[in-house]
Amino acid sequence: MQEVLPKVESWEIQSTLNLPHAKSGPLPANEKRALVADDNQVVRDMIDSVLRRSGYIVDTTGSGADAYMRVLNHPPDLLVIDLNLPAIGGETIIRSLRALKRDARIIAISGMAHWAEAAARGAGADAFLGKPFVGDDLERLLA
Repeated sequence: MQEVLPKVESWEIQSTLNLPHAKSGPLPANEKRALVADDNQVVRDMIDSVLRRSGYIVDTTGSGADAYMRVLNHPPDLLVIDLNLPAIGGETIIRSLRALKRDARIIAISGMAHWAEAAARGAGADAFLGKPFVGDDLERLLA
């Protein structure tokens, strides 16, 4: 049975797809794009910093609807996503990216570790981090 993905209205998108720090067009072979989706700005900033140090071109969002549209329009090489996003949950976004780009790396994060890891892996995540975590935890997953 094919999953029916939610319809996202343009007014639900909290930011645009124009990425001021991302290069337009195809990336050179050695550059990778990452999308960080978490509704907590502090968490987004910490993950952004770790990923940039690891060589990724990083885009961030706090909205599930925005993350969903970005995945559909520009599937990232790496997705770090909170499972409990507003509007559209992380599991739906993980499934969408996995269908579009099977080789994308997906790291799910959540403060609800007692149920979330199984849900994340069931949706197609490669790895899971329970909150709170530190940058070193994420760096170990990227190695």
